[in-house]
Amino acid sequence: MQPSKALDRELSLELDAARVYGILLFALKRKKLVSYVDLAKSLGMFSGGRPLAEALGRAMEISIEEEKFSILPAIVTRVILSDQGRVIMGPGDGFYEKIRSLGYQVRAESTEEKYQYWLKLLEGLGYDPEDLTLFDTPTPIQDSD
Repeated sequence: MQPSKALDRELSLELDAARVYGILLFALKRKKLVSYVDLAKSLGMFSGGRPLAEALGRAMEISIEEEKFSILPAIVTRVILSDQGRVIMGPGDGFYEKIRSLGYQVRAESTEEKYQYWLKLLEGLGYDPEDLTLFDTPTPIQDSD
C-alpha cells in the first residue's frame, strides 16, 4: 500500500526541516552564518523558494519545541555578490513574518531596522556582529548505483 501524496509531502518536509535544524546547530557551534543558497544546495534543492521557506519555518518550530534556540533560523542570511565579494544582508521578510506569527514582538519595519534587530538576535546567540562569516554548508550525499 502506497502512502498518500500528502503524507509523502509531510514526511519530506519533516526530513528537510530536521536536516536544516542539524545544519544550523552545526553552524551555530562554529559561530558561522548560512546563506539561503548554500542551505538549499545542501538539501539538494536547485534553489530555495517555497520548499526551503517551509523547511526553515518548520525548523524554527522544532527549535522552539526543543526549547534550545528559538531564534536559531536567524543565522540563515541573504548573501549578494558585489565587487567586494559576498555581502551578508540578513534574513528575508519571510523570517520576520514567521517570528511575528510565533509571538515575537518585532518593531522593525525598515530594512535598516530589520538589520539592526537581526544583529541583536545574533548577539543573543553568541555571535560577534563585527565578525560575521559564512559557513560552507555540506553538499548532499548522492545515491550511488
